[in-house]
Amino acid sequence: KAPTNIFLLTGIVPLLPGSALYYTMEGIVSKNMSQIVRKGAETGYIAVGIAAGIIIGSELFRLYLSVRSRRRRVMEEKLAAHQREN
Repeated sequence: KAPTNIFLLTGIVPLLPGSALYYTMEGIVSKNMSQIVRKGAETGYIAVGIAAGIIIGSELFRLYLSVRSRRRRVMEEKLAAHQREN
């Protein structure tokens, strides 16, 4: 088994725009601080947005599964109680 972070990271990195990463690296190589800050911040914002979307999506799905499981349990308890009465 491998940690899920390995699979998430390799799936997220290709979603980042290539130009933002390229210009950030170009700024680092050319020691252009304004370009590093500008493009690095842009890349960071995009990465945070992608991560937030993944977190929100996974938490909503987990909440859905929890509600569905709880609802199923309540229905089974009601059915069992109804069967005991009859």
